[in-house]
Amino acid sequence: MIRIGRIVNTIKPAENGKYGAQIVKVALNDYRYELTAYAKKLNELEFWVEVMASLLGIELGLPIPEPIAAVDENNDVWFASVDMKYPDLTRRLSTANPQAYTQLIHKIANWSEIQKAIQFDEWIANDDRNAGNILYDGGNQFYLIDHNRAMRLPFAPDAPIRNVLLNIRLATIKKEDDVGRQRLKQQLHMTLQSFDSELPTAIAKRIIDVNNKTESQLLADIVEF
Repeated sequence: MIRIGRIVNTIKPAENGKYGAQIVKVALNDYRYELTAYAKKLNELEFWVEVMASLLGIELGLPIPEPIAAVDENNDVWFASVDMKYPDLTRRLSTANPQAYTQLIHKIANWSEIQKAIQFDEWIANDDRNAGNILYDGGNQFYLIDHNRAMRLPFAPDAPIRNVLLNIRLATIKKEDDVGRQRLKQQLHMTLQSFDSELPTAIAKRIIDVNNKTESQLLADIVEF
């Protein structure tokens, strides 16, 4: 469930941030300490798409920072996520060093969560996956952020999806390796079959149960998508 907090201090603009994103300190309502978060001001639809996508991914076991509804001094609500302290891939994906670039691409393609992440992006219709919304710890772990442009807003379910993570995975399989491509297809199908189709409904219900002021029709539209 999404926790609620109040923005008590704005530290600085977020690097590579869109939507006027800021690094802030948030005091959570149910905790006595403050935490650092990445916050961006979205319209209501984008806010709930981001919330639902984040909660879905977390429920699926993907490494996605915890979402927070952060209220500023004007009582405007920002979407915030806990700062993971790791840079995004824009700092590391440089073609100036072809060997390092290739190594990192292979690391992403062989990431332990790559199949689940590919199907997650497909499920939420997210073709906005890019170097700026993948965090990297410098070892073997990646974190997924920024999903407010998912779901083909304002909901166009039949539009084609450019699945960036799938393309990265395919790029590491030789074109002539038909067996490898077939194996990947089977693996992705099995991963998708493991997703609970009722999960979006369950998450939306929990949100509404906790806060009956939530725009239930927006959540219903997201679930229907």
